[in-house]
Amino acid sequence: RYGQWALVTGASAGIGAELARALAREGLSLVLTARREERLRELAAELAEKHHVQARVVAADLADPEGPARVADAVSAARDGDVEVAAVEGEASAPRAALAIAPEPLTGEAAGAEIREDLPGLYAQAVRGVEDGTDGALDELKKVANLGYAPAQFYLAKLYEQGGEGVEKDLAEARRWTERAAQGGDRKAMHNLALYYFEGVGGTKNSTTAAQWFRRAADLGLVDSQYNLGRLYEEGF
Repeated sequence: RYGQWALVTGASAGIGAELARALAREGLSLVLTARREERLRELAAELAEKHHVQARVVAADLADPEGPARVADAVSAARDGDVEVAAVEGEASAPRAALAIAPEPLTGEAAGAEIREDLPGLYAQAVRGVEDGTDGALDELKKVANLGYAPAQFYLAKLYEQGGEGVEKDLAEARRWTERAAQGGDRKAMHNLALYYFEGVGGTKNSTTAAQWFRRAADLGLVDSQYNLGRLYEEGF
């Protein structure tokens, strides 16, 4: 597997910016480089807020003889050592720069299969660490959640809902993670999301959407959702 950091060049716009967003969604921290520093800082703030990753900004022109050296210095400062993932500039016809890649990375379908198979184990380990107060465990949980594992997303949602374990209570964030878990097929998350919509907690109130999520959870056999859906019909919804 690749490591925890990625270098994205040409990250101020276009393909480079979208590549940075895709990597951040997977839980990777980023070193962002391009010529336009203001746009890089805007993107770094966006990624940190939405995906809880670190993002370092380096304004540099890789066509300039000194540009690659500035980027390499920033990468070394970010990791205190080797870079474990490299990405090339999205807007160039050919790579202008590349940095060290982790030894023997898996790629393509093999890498995806290994990650998918290991998610339950990574999730269980992260939860144990969070509950034991282990340093870095919460970050590991977020990484598993960002990889699309619904139980991790729902667990994280409940942490935001209740607060504690190093997480500040944030109902909007709780609702966002609940929705991701619901979309991933977790029926309890579907039920909780329906309640969020029905009560207007952490976002807008929408009874129609609430009923739709109750229906999906009910169809999956969740008794509480079946009851709530029945009550909605009883009240003439």
